[in-house]
Amino acid sequence: MKKLKGFTLIELIVVICMVLVVGLIFAAPIIDRCTEDTVTITVEDKGIKRKGDSEDKYLIYTDKGTFEITDTVAYWRWDSSDLYGEIKVGHTYECTVCGWRIPILSSYKNIIEATEVQEE
Repeated sequence: MKKLKGFTLIELIVVICMVLVVGLIFAAPIIDRCTEDTVTITVEDKGIKRKGDSEDKYLIYTDKGTFEITDTVAYWRWDSSDLYGEIKVGHTYECTVCGWRIPILSSYKNIIEATEVQEE
């Protein structure tokens, strides 16, 4: 195989891929913070989407679309199960969310915080 300044083409491709992956890992928290938004939702249903034996995705179905609740390094949040349990169907919440809804990747905006809105 032809060498390019001491590297084969395959070695160069592997190095570039590794740099991109590491870059995305470090950029993810910054990207999540840049997409932060506040939305008021009324919960219509909840569900848990199983992915293998070790990973669950907590989904919240609302009048504003579907959201997920997952732990996130960007916000140092590790209590997604607790937040999921606190959210009740039929109640309205003001939520801080981040991320994007990307249907082809089954990606949803992530609920970071949820404060119940008291009806008057």
